[in-house]
Amino acid sequence: MHYGVTEPAFIEALQINADQIFGASVWTETIKTKGDVLWPDAKSYADAAMKAYNVPADYTQAGSSAAGIAFQMALININAKPPMDEKQRDDLVNALEKLKVNTFYGQIGFATEGQFYHANVGMTPLTIQIQNGKVVVVGPDNLAENAPIYPMKAQK
Repeated sequence: MHYGVTEPAFIEALQINADQIFGASVWTETIKTKGDVLWPDAKSYADAAMKAYNVPADYTQAGSSAAGIAFQMALININAKPPMDEKQRDDLVNALEKLKVNTFYGQIGFATEGQFYHANVGMTPLTIQIQNGKVVVVGPDNLAENAPIYPMKAQK
């Protein structure tokens, strides 16, 4: 599954039946990141989001905040602020294309050509699984928090 598995309401609604379901994500509050801007790591961001909004942060919210950081850094790099003229907008696109920044979300860096043109290609996709009612990263191996439960075991 894609969106939904990391959403607390998914586990709340399915309870024990959510266990062992696999999903995909690019961010969880438990991944090991080192942010150079604003939040120092994923956990710090998740804690700040919980304090501000009283709901756990998901990867969509985190990604939106990371996009804000990318624009902030690019604007600083070109010494501009909105509103911008056409040349400044072109400069902003160029600055975003050159941007490499480590954030609480992971590394941000954009493809400058090809199939993923202007997509953030600095991230590593994660395989997640619900284990004992919690979202756990099970892949890739170098980021895994636990081994995947497979084959799935019957629920009791």
